[in-house]
Amino acid sequence: MCGIAGIIDHHQKVDDSIVQRMNAAVKHRGPDGEGVYVNNNVGLGHTRLSILDLSDAGKQPMKDGSLVLTFNGEIYNYKELKAELEKESYSFQTGTDSEVILKAYSHWGQDCVSRFNGMWAFALYDENSNSLFCSRHRFGIKPFHYFDGPDTFVFGSEIGQLLPFLGAVRANLSILSDYLIFGLEDHSNDTFFEGIRKLPAGFNLTVDCRTMSCELKRYYQVNARTDVAEMSPEQRENALSELLTDAVALRLRSDVKVGSCLSGGIDSSLLTAIASEQYRTETSSPFFSFTAKSTDPHNDESNWAKKVADHCGLDWKLTQPSGTDFRAVIQAVIALQQEPFGSPSVVMQYYVMRESREQGCTVLLDGQGGDETWVGYPRYLANIFKHTPLTEKWRLFNKMKANSALSAKTLLGLIVYFANPSVPIKRQNKKWSFIETEFRKAAHLDVVRDRYNGKHSLTELQILELTSTQLPHLLRYEDRNSMAHAVESRLPYLDYRLVEFALGAPKEWKVEGGWTKYPLRRQIEKRLPKEVAWRRKKVGFEAPTAEWFRDSAFFDEAIKRSKLIHTIAPSIPYDRLDNRMRWRLFNTAIWEEQFNIQEFG
Repeated sequence: MCGIAGIIDHHQKVDDSIVQRMNAAVKHRGPDGEGVYVNNNVGLGHTRLSILDLSDAGKQPMKDGSLVLTFNGEIYNYKELKAELEKESYSFQTGTDSEVILKAYSHWGQDCVSRFNGMWAFALYDENSNSLFCSRHRFGIKPFHYFDGPDTFVFGSEIGQLLPFLGAVRANLSILSDYLIFGLEDHSNDTFFEGIRKLPAGFNLTVDCRTMSCELKRYYQVNARTDVAEMSPEQRENALSELLTDAVALRLRSDVKVGSCLSGGIDSSLLTAIASEQYRTETSSPFFSFTAKSTDPHNDESNWAKKVADHCGLDWKLTQPSGTDFRAVIQAVIALQQEPFGSPSVVMQYYVMRESREQGCTVLLDGQGGDETWVGYPRYLANIFKHTPLTEKWRLFNKMKANSALSAKTLLGLIVYFANPSVPIKRQNKKWSFIETEFRKAAHLDVVRDRYNGKHSLTELQILELTSTQLPHLLRYEDRNSMAHAVESRLPYLDYRLVEFALGAPKEWKVEGGWTKYPLRRQIEKRLPKEVAWRRKKVGFEAPTAEWFRDSAFFDEAIKRSKLIHTIAPSIPYDRLDNRMRWRLFNTAIWEEQFNIQEFG
C-alpha cells in the first residue's frame, strides 16, 4: 500500500521539487521509501509501504522499457498472471505485483485491468505515446483524486496533495448540503472541495500529455451472476465456501505479518475464522486480531469478539478509547479523513489501526462489503417486505421481528421510512429548517429519492449502495484510517467474484427465516460456536456516543467559531440539536479550520 502522485504541466517542464512536495504530503502512506520520475512536462511520484518483495527492486515509480508506473494497492492474483505472462515469453526481474502490471499492460493493453483480482489506483505513463493511463479498482477500494486546472492536471492518493494547485480552497456547496441535511458522503465523483474530483470506481482515465485531452471510460459494470439462482441450496453453500476460502487465501499473500479487524459481528468473525485456519497451516504463530471495545455496555461487542478469539486461538489485542482519547485525536482524525464523515465511530476504527501498527502487524483483513453484499442492514428488510406478496407479508414480518432483534414498532418504521422518499426528505428538512433556504435547495434530492425508492428490487438497491450511497464512504474511512498508520487493509468480501455471486443469490436465501446474512451464518456455524452464528443484534465498531457527547460545550464552541456554518445557518438552535446534528456541524467546523476553507466555490 502506498501513496501516488502525478502532474502534467500544460506549459513547461515539471520541477522535481513539486513532485517531492506531493510525496511528502502522503509520506504516512509509504514510510519505507519514495521515488520521483520526471520526463519534460510529466512528473510521477510514489511513497512505498513494503508488503511484497521488500527489496529495493520494488521501488517506484517503476520503469519497464517506455512504460513508467506509480501504483497504490495489491494485485492478489499476481502469481497466476505472472505465470501466464511467462508462457508468453515475458521475463521478470522482481517478485512484485507492480512489475506484473507493467508486463500485463504491455501484453493486453488497457484490458489488463479486467484480469486483475486485487485493489488498485495507478497511473502508467507511456513515453512513446506521451500518454497517461490511469485506473481505479472495480469498487474503488483505493482512492484516486485529481484536479484538471487551466495550467496543470494533477492527481494523488489524497486531496491534501492537490490543494496547493487550487489557489483559494473553497467548499462545494451542494456536497456540503447533502452531508449536513441528509448525511450523504462520497455519493458523487465531486468532493467537499470545489474543483477536486474522484476517478469513478470501475473506470479508466487516459490523458494525452500533448493536447491535455482526457477520456474517461468504464471498464467494469457491477453485475449479478445468473447461474446462482439455479443452484440447489447445498450447491450454493459449497460454492460460497470455496469463494470465501479463496478470497481470503489470496489476501493472506504477504511478506509481512497479517491480522484482522475483529468487531465480533458476523462479517469479521467469519473472515477471522477462515483466515486463522489458513494461517495456522503456513506458520506456527497465532493469527493476530484487533478489536475496539466500547465503554458503553449497550453497544459493546467485545464479548463476541472474545468468543471468536478463544475458539480460534488468536493473539487478540483490545483497544478501548475513552472520551478523553476521543477529544485528544478528533482534530487529527478529521484532518486525515480530509472530508467530513458520518459519525465518531470512525475514531474507533482509527484506534484499531493504530494498535495494529504498534503491534507490528501491517496488513489487516476487514469485513467491509459484507453488509452490502449479504443484506446486513435492517433497511434491506424493508425492501424485501415491500416486494413480498400480500398473503406472505404477516408471516415474514413476524420472522423478521423475531430474528433481527427489532421491535414491531421499529421494523414497521423502517418499512415506511425506507420505501417512501418523501418521508426522509420532509423529516430532515424539518430538522434542519434553521439552514438558509438557498443551501437546503442545493442538496441533491435526486440521490435521496433514489436511495429511498421502494420500487428498487433488492439487487438494484444493493448495487446502488455498493456504488454510490453506502460503500464508498466506508472505503474512504478504511483507507484513511489504515494508511494514517501505514497499515494495508484488505477486504475479502469485495473480491469481485464474491460480490457477483452474492448479487445473483436468491433473496429468499439471503434472508431465510427472516435472518439477515443467512448464508454467512451457515458458514460460521461450521467454524465457530452456534451462538456466534445466530446472534441477532448488530453493532460493529460503534462509538459510545452518549458518553463522548456528554460535554456539549466541547462541540458547540467549535461550531460557534465557524464562519462557514454561520453563513449556512446564522441562527443555530443549540438546545434542539441531537448528537447526530451536533456531530455534523462540529465536523464541518473543524474541517473548515484544518483546511482553511474560504466559504463556497
